[in-house]
Amino acid sequence: QRIKNEIAKHKAEEDEEVARGSLQVVLRGGMMPGEHQWDDWSFFAGYLSHKSRMSEITVWSMAHVHGIQCGYRRDGEKKGQKADKHATDLGKGMPTANLTVFKDNEEITELHFIVSETQNKGVIGQIRIKTCLLSPDGSAGDVQEHTFGRVTDGKEHSFITPPGHRLLCLSGSHDDAGLRELGMVFVPKMERAKGGAGGATLSLCGRTRISIGLADGRLLALDS
Repeated sequence: QRIKNEIAKHKAEEDEEVARGSLQVVLRGGMMPGEHQWDDWSFFAGYLSHKSRMSEITVWSMAHVHGIQCGYRRDGEKKGQKADKHATDLGKGMPTANLTVFKDNEEITELHFIVSETQNKGVIGQIRIKTCLLSPDGSAGDVQEHTFGRVTDGKEHSFITPPGHRLLCLSGSHDDAGLRELGMVFVPKMERAKGGAGGATLSLCGRTRISIGLADGRLLALDS
């Protein structure tokens, strides 16, 4: 059992190295003085990002979007953990908190946000998140859309999850007026399938490495 645990640990660390080497980070620059910059990627320091997922999102909004907070669930956790709240505390003046909890098989496929040009200039007026429900074989199922905020007097910025990746976490900036920027961190999907005789397990890590755990405990690695 000790040998199996060591092999599993080694495999997980190897997968994480590949995942972090294949990250896709999308940022929309242009922070203004006085903005607070934040990045939920720091939430995964010292932990396996490829074994984590966004489990919920809370958005403070009425007309425009005031702030945001994401929750993440790591493998083995019954309940997720929340990253920091990214909003200025306005006390009794805080907008309504809208909580969306994602299903275990719900994957974010698109994220769109509009930056107001008139009503709340420079502040994000609306966020739209599109998701799909994955079937047991990994194929896409029903599509759902979650919308926060009502101000649409500006340009919409759209981000589509790259093929072979999934959205892990967000980054951005905010100030007293509201949420100003949004960025995304995508990690490669890790696909697993049962092998043939002997109970071998095939692990596909991004597009860079295939590792095969053999029945006798050996590890065969093929670089592509």
